[in-house]
Amino acid sequence: MGNAAMSGRGKHRPVLLLLLVLAASSVLVAKAANCSAELEAAGAAGTGVTTEWIDAATPDTACTAQLCTDDFDTCNVASPPLSTLQLVFSDEFETEGQQLNVAAGNKRWTAEQLHYGATQDIEVYLPEQVTTEGGAAVITIDQVADGGSATALGQLAGGAVANVSSAYKSGFVDSWNKFCFTGGYLESRLQLPGNETVSGFWPALWLMGNLARGGYAETTRGFWPYSYSSCGGADVGAEFGAGGPALQNISACSDPPGFNRTKFGLEPGVGRGAPEIDLLEVMVGSSKRLKPGQAARPAKPGEQVYPHNLVTMQTAPLLPNGTTWTATDAAGKVVPGPGQYLPKDQLPNGMVTDLAWWKGPYTNSSDTPQTRPGSLYQDAVGAYASVNASFFTSFHTFGLHWVPREHVRWYIDGVLVYEVSQEALREQTNSTGYTVHERLIPVEPMAIIFNLAMSESFGYVDLEKLAFPSQYKVDYVRVYQNASAVNLGCSPPDFPTAQYLACNRDKYLLTEEDQSLVQGACMGAASCIQEAEVNFEGGDIPDGNGSALLPQQLATVKQCCQACQALPACGAYVYSTVQQMCYFKAPSGWTKVAAPDPGFGALAGVVYASGQTWPRGTNSSSGDSPAAAPQPASSSVGEAWQPPTNRSPPTASPRATAGSPSAPAPPPVPSSSGASVPGIQASAAALVALAVAMLLW
Repeated sequence: MGNAAMSGRGKHRPVLLLLLVLAASSVLVAKAANCSAELEAAGAAGTGVTTEWIDAATPDTACTAQLCTDDFDTCNVASPPLSTLQLVFSDEFETEGQQLNVAAGNKRWTAEQLHYGATQDIEVYLPEQVTTEGGAAVITIDQVADGGSATALGQLAGGAVANVSSAYKSGFVDSWNKFCFTGGYLESRLQLPGNETVSGFWPALWLMGNLARGGYAETTRGFWPYSYSSCGGADVGAEFGAGGPALQNISACSDPPGFNRTKFGLEPGVGRGAPEIDLLEVMVGSSKRLKPGQAARPAKPGEQVYPHNLVTMQTAPLLPNGTTWTATDAAGKVVPGPGQYLPKDQLPNGMVTDLAWWKGPYTNSSDTPQTRPGSLYQDAVGAYASVNASFFTSFHTFGLHWVPREHVRWYIDGVLVYEVSQEALREQTNSTGYTVHERLIPVEPMAIIFNLAMSESFGYVDLEKLAFPSQYKVDYVRVYQNASAVNLGCSPPDFPTAQYLACNRDKYLLTEEDQSLVQGACMGAASCIQEAEVNFEGGDIPDGNGSALLPQQLATVKQCCQACQALPACGAYVYSTVQQMCYFKAPSGWTKVAAPDPGFGALAGVVYASGQTWPRGTNSSSGDSPAAAPQPASSSVGEAWQPPTNRSPPTASPRATAGSPSAPAPPPVPSSSGASVPGIQASAAALVALAVAMLLW
């Protein structure tokens, strides 16, 4: 398979690179006049197109990427069909001296103050260890001066929080709940810290589902790394009790007593999780027994000692004992099983690839021997690719093509090194008859993370030989998608997360400063947002007999809101405080105008379904998180809420019409053309439009 490739980088690579010959799995970045303009043009017929995430500093040569997006066999030819993907996100890190701490308010990234206890990290993460320098994001790992220590908060499973101190400090950057995407081609150009002979640094760039916040153990338990939407088969390892893997928090089964997912806007019968895809996790072979200048010894069977990058998809639930996604050849060597591919024909000279070998305590235990990589908590479906000394002294490109429910492909310098397809995650049954149904190539919205760690849980940390300070440099991060099917946002309509986060803030947010990372109030039940002295003109709900649905006499506007919520066809209402009459409206088809008669006491409201942050019967208005939609106030009825000035009525089609009384009469609310109505004398209070968030239960 031809895999030699290039990835254009206007500010760092000469144009002559564009003359390289592309082969089967190559990734080509093409020139365009302006990336934002091209995305708008290409996505004119699509949905969810937004240019807000494209960095203006992105070179014109990076506006599109061309790669084969078909199945492996179709792409594994000399001249495969190529698809053009459009740039939808980029950060070139060109602005010098950026700070990414929470208070800095960067729209893409947060540099965390955190101790990552789940992996027993030696260092703590501090925001000041991350900055931008020389056109790259730079994470500096260092030893605290004068024998001192640095301190950060660490969250344990169960929610306990402690101050953790360390003599070493580094950086952890994520886009959690700011920028997420579902499917596409992710590319980054990186320079690794340290060198190729001393082990201990653990640089990484990876994706995690937005329902978990990386490093916050109470948020990952029961979500990470589940990618499973079947009922049953998810309790492998349950025999270990509290020390074993947590059961899936939100499974495809019926909700247990006391839990109602619909209050978070989550769909029944859909399993949810926070899967993980690792684009980069570099390990240097153990230097423990090496003298200065001594070369690494040859590898023993099953051992990898030269520097290498692990490309892995972490998934759960675990397969049942005795099953695996790999195969064994006639010589007894473990080789790729169905749905795994390790193309080797076009690998660069000296690069070695093979299946991932890492096994944790569960898979290595004598009483439950396993032939698959992973641990008590996750199955690690992946491979490794060796890297040489140049990766530590210059920049190299790493890419990942992710198609939900289809495949994940990993590239190094444009060369395809490994693929996992949905077939590899197929349903499997062991000799005892226990079945785990198919795990999914992730379908969740995923955030981007890059960090630099040290942990004995990953590999030997040679503190005596490691050089401090050392830097991990990220030249750029870019995401490409099909312009007709852009899927951006951390809480998309099909896989919302916003309300679960808002209603579980204490798990995700440990400090007052963190509160800004989760926008919006917890709407644990249906709610209404309304404005005073406003009429909704048009949008009447038909009763099936050619007339509009009859209004109802109701004592309060709260009852009007509740009555509208009870009608599937109702998405809005107008209530007269004088007549105590409730007029029902469809989710769309109406125009918001000033009420022409202040004596009518008009209150016009829009219904928000349980757990949703955009109006009932509509979808999020952009590819961004629905947090951009109007938000209710976080307190009780009566608190004023100022609506955005650019708010417009919902535009989606009405929901199915509900049954209604016969012989309706149209609402008696006076109508107008929508312009200001002359001659109305009203008090100043009556002329002020108020929006009230009604949190009813």
